[in-house]
Amino acid sequence: MKSDCLQGSSDLILFPASSKVFSLVALPFDSGRIEVSRISLCVQEDDFNFEFILPGNDCPHQDSAWALNGKYLSKSETRSERSTSIEVLPKPPKVRIELPNLFKTYFTGEHILLNIQVSNEEDEESSVDIEINLYDQATSFPILHWGTVEEDTDPAVDENTKGTLKTSLGPMASSETRLLTFNFHSGVEPAEHTLEIIAHYSLLSDPDTPVSKAVSIDMLIVRPFEASFDFAPRIHEKQWPSFFHVDEEKKIPDTVVKAVGLCQRWTVNAAIASFASIGLVLEAMDLQFATTPENVVCTIWPSYDNGSSTAALPPQAIQERRFVMDLQKASFEDCRTTCFDLHLRVLWRRDTAGAPTAIAHLPLPELVIPYGEPRVLASATSERGKVHVDYMIENPSMHVLSFSVTMDASEDFAFSGPKATSLQLVPYSHHTIRYTLLPFVHGRWVEPQLKIIDEHWHKILKVNATGDMKGSQRGIRIWIDAEE
Repeated sequence: MKSDCLQGSSDLILFPASSKVFSLVALPFDSGRIEVSRISLCVQEDDFNFEFILPGNDCPHQDSAWALNGKYLSKSETRSERSTSIEVLPKPPKVRIELPNLFKTYFTGEHILLNIQVSNEEDEESSVDIEINLYDQATSFPILHWGTVEEDTDPAVDENTKGTLKTSLGPMASSETRLLTFNFHSGVEPAEHTLEIIAHYSLLSDPDTPVSKAVSIDMLIVRPFEASFDFAPRIHEKQWPSFFHVDEEKKIPDTVVKAVGLCQRWTVNAAIASFASIGLVLEAMDLQFATTPENVVCTIWPSYDNGSSTAALPPQAIQERRFVMDLQKASFEDCRTTCFDLHLRVLWRRDTAGAPTAIAHLPLPELVIPYGEPRVLASATSERGKVHVDYMIENPSMHVLSFSVTMDASEDFAFSGPKATSLQLVPYSHHTIRYTLLPFVHGRWVEPQLKIIDEHWHKILKVNATGDMKGSQRGIRIWIDAEE
């Protein structure tokens, strides 16, 4: 309180069988417990003076208190344990803080834009300051900026002020409302944030009494979707160079990577699964290298069957995309195993009007391509109830390799082609063996089992399915259409 002593004057004449109640009014300026230090009764007359002092600790506890109801006094029970003390609570703030555009969940990779609505509900004009704190369980704090993303013109951010914004709204009239906007990037990893907004203000009539209003909100940052990937080899239509023929070198500038090695084609199938509880829009997707591989020329493009680049992704739904990769070694003799680090770049937004576009980078498992190892690629075509299956055996190594080939009989089809054979492939060559299947079943999958053994390395080669075929543990699976 501003004064340690409450004093006043009154008529002290006490009539017989009467009581007098003295009411002293005090306006506390600080919160906390206030106790009576002492009560002094001073009487000054012409003939005598006296002073009666009653220490606060000696004041007897009063079970009731006097209250003035109109012209009469009435008693009421006291709720305090001690009638000589009172607990003063802080002045209740009358500044309202609201976030009208707050979502339940936010996602990694998006720019979060929040509006703060500040309303002065005091009966008089107030001077208001706003402080924003964003706390993160991680060691790094997001950088906050005033305004929208387009309006963001903040200077370089001090490391000590990350996660904090302050501004002064100045005088606000009673019932006046102000709108503030700030934004920050959610980051690339899931996180749990605590957003704290504090309004520090004081009445212009009482500037020495500060009042605060704080609002705390938990913000959960989650991944909008996850992706699963599948790598599959494909047959490249480019003819392999001959091991016995050397082309004359063309003059190529030194700044251009010269690719004269073997070509391989791979497809990357990406399945995007939504984890969001709201609808999302996938605006574009492209496959990119996280690190540029050396001594390899790589070309990536989306498959023709992807359809439109923009697609809606409802909650718990899945969108699939396919990409084609052409890889060619710079050197003809380079048969080393090569590893590729890729990521899928996704441009997406919320399925709401005016939602900004966000970018997500989804890492792929490492793609390991053993260039110098032989492989088998299977393809199939249908013709008049028959199925032609071509097995291309590749030898990309510097060795002459021998292979033994065996086709197992099946109850699901008859086949035309070598039951068992052997062949030799010179370095950098491939050979195709064709089987014609006459299926006995329709409307189901059949599994021709061709066993190819590399006699040089004593290894059974895996048969890789291409096109519409599927791979299995025993080889490949081919769909046989139902009879019309």
